Amino acid sequence: MVKNANNAKPENLNKPMTEQQFKNFIRQPDKIQDAINYIVCILAILAGLFFLSLALQISTNRPKHALDIYAAIFLLSMGVYGLWRIPKDYEIVSINSDKTLEQKRQITENYLLTLNVRNRFVSGVLYRIRYRNKFLNSVDLCVAFDEKRFFISAKGADNYGGKGMIDFGLTRRATKRAKQHFNGKASI
Repeated sequence: MVKNANNAKPENLNKPMTEQQFKNFIRQPDKIQDAINYIVCILAILAGLFFLSLALQISTNRPKHALDIYAAIFLLSMGVYGLWRIPKDYEIVSINSDKTLEQKRQITENYLLTLNVRNRFVSGVLYRIRYRNKFLNSVDLCVAFDEKRFFISAKGADNYGGKGMIDFGLTRRATKRAKQHFNGKASI
């Protein structure tokens, strides 16, 4: 199914794309979701600090509970992990290739045949695909290329287009799989 519902279009997609244009393209649709995720992380850290202060108070009117320290550790670790993890969705793998643009397009199309593609947006040298992996998790994969390189970015997604801050390694595995395919075909 081809879906062109994306409002974030870089200029002149029929020409080869620069790395900066690709970065701008993959960041555009997630600004609100990222803001919400950062707010949730900060709130988790603040709640963790609150529970930590309860656990560490020497004089208090209420009895101490081990649950306070466990809640503090859990919330602090989730908040810090989220702050570390959110920018990882925008990491780009750049693979050098001496292939022509048409050969790069064919390599990309061949890779898409190996995936369970649910949604597809293609414009010139830019591909944005949502597919399901073998565990039925959704992955957003963006691929673009210019005369010298492939650009790849993958991130986990839910069925409604949003993204969370915890993906249990889904993004890393999807990126690794795409990188292996494109590395193998880039200069053969």
